[in-house]
Amino acid sequence: MFFFNGLASTIFRAVTGRLCDIKRNCPIWIMRFTVLVSGTLAILMTRWPSFKQLLASFVVYGMMDGAIASSMNVLVLSTLTPKQKSQGIGFFHLCVAITLIAGPPLEVQYA
Repeated sequence: MFFFNGLASTIFRAVTGRLCDIKRNCPIWIMRFTVLVSGTLAILMTRWPSFKQLLASFVVYGMMDGAIASSMNVLVLSTLTPKQKSQGIGFFHLCVAITLIAGPPLEVQYA
């Protein structure tokens, strides 16, 4: 399941990057839609009775994960001035990395 999740995430990072390049598309709305679908799937994943349904929702969750990552990077880079971009993207990824490091220990503690 994780292979298909990662494959879908990788493909949709490129697709979302292309969608964000189109001028009429607003990256904030792309990100909001993908966060909504991702959250809905996270809630509904516990309700699927068969493996195929769970796999399909896991693949769609991977697609949304890739779309969130790609659109978030576009949003960070589009809101900063050219002088601030390198420091801003570095600080953004530092904040993301800290939460990724802190997540599993906190999750295990309360499980």
